[in-house]
Amino acid sequence: MTLGLFLLFFLVGFQAPGPRPGRAANSALAQEDEVRAQEPPQELSRERLASMIGRHALGPGEVRFLRVVDEKSGRPYFVYTSLDADLQGWALETLSHANVHAAAVVALNPTDGRILAMAGHEEGKTTANMALASAFPAASVFKIVTAAAAMETTHMTGNTSLAYDGRPHTLYKQHLRAGLFSGRNLVSLKESFAKSINVVFGKLGAQALGPRVLEEFARRFYFNRPIRFEMPVEPSDFFLLGKDTYSLAELASGYNRTTLLSPLHGALLAAIVANDGVLMEPSVVREVYNEDREVCYRHQPAALGRVVSSRTAGEMKDLMEATVSEGTARATFRDRLRHPVLSKLCLGGKSGSINDDEGRRVDWFVGFAEPEGSSDRLVMAAVVVHHRQTLGLRALKIVREGVIHYYEPRLSNAYASRGKGR
Repeated sequence: MTLGLFLLFFLVGFQAPGPRPGRAANSALAQEDEVRAQEPPQELSRERLASMIGRHALGPGEVRFLRVVDEKSGRPYFVYTSLDADLQGWALETLSHANVHAAAVVALNPTDGRILAMAGHEEGKTTANMALASAFPAASVFKIVTAAAAMETTHMTGNTSLAYDGRPHTLYKQHLRAGLFSGRNLVSLKESFAKSINVVFGKLGAQALGPRVLEEFARRFYFNRPIRFEMPVEPSDFFLLGKDTYSLAELASGYNRTTLLSPLHGALLAAIVANDGVLMEPSVVREVYNEDREVCYRHQPAALGRVVSSRTAGEMKDLMEATVSEGTARATFRDRLRHPVLSKLCLGGKSGSINDDEGRRVDWFVGFAEPEGSSDRLVMAAVVVHHRQTLGLRALKIVREGVIHYYEPRLSNAYASRGKGR
């Protein structure tokens, strides 16, 4: 059977079953073991499938289907993806004109882990998928982990009053000597997160959490751990380079270049918050078929475990919403209350920026969007590595436009359907 005939068969006569919701678990590690034990035997394992698909970028012709070959047997397989064709096409087109050194964007459904878009771009390279590479300093995106750890272990809330000296986006040793509640500038945890105040988060890491808790929560949020996926994902790095006050402050605030994050993992950080503290296993593959039309692999949505409590997730959601309404993302979303699409969405996120070892500016935005009264939630992560001398398309702008692009037709159709029903 030729590839064209095979694809025609699916496009005309095949309808993939919809995903089934996964269940939350009490422990991420225990849930992973449970998931593996309950998976039905399949011809292709996730690991084998990942080795066949590899880390190459998914091009315009590989949105719904792609053909892979098992090098050992020479047998071809046909992969049916979870990608949203329109959103994936938008992502590929946007990054190709971003005028940056490198960039990547990932969009997923946090409820079931379906990848809806996954695109990357790097100057001079066409095969590597930057969305799977942990080549980017996490910067202030790591404040998601620190804030969650503080609320989970010390029972802080977004309204907890804190204090700091110095400027918001610097980190000097002299400003870390005072206690958490001592300083000229009084601020809540919510405002500290929304405005990305490094000194506050540095003191949280050094004085309230310490090395053991920071390391524990980094692992909870899947740093230094493999991410189960149908393509190879580089693990994100978190290293305790020292246990002194300043080293811990650098790590907790994201003010370092050693904590590395992949764009896929960045999306998962936001997905944990958006999904009530539960991490769903990400998946870009719905089903895989052989030449005889037999199902060789089928993804079953599964929870990898509860990362933080529902209370902490709810507090984190408030912090991320404040980032959009009054924090570092405020200018980009300044028209959100009157915009025809954004005004109908609950929006939240976390930005981050830092220079890499080559002196290039790296900027992040990870966030979520949810229509009022709907479960059609979207998480997006974007990272951009700019040229040394110029700034191209910003990560915040990419996520903003991606959210609008995704929801505009859906909200229009929803309102049209309501109108017909009256």
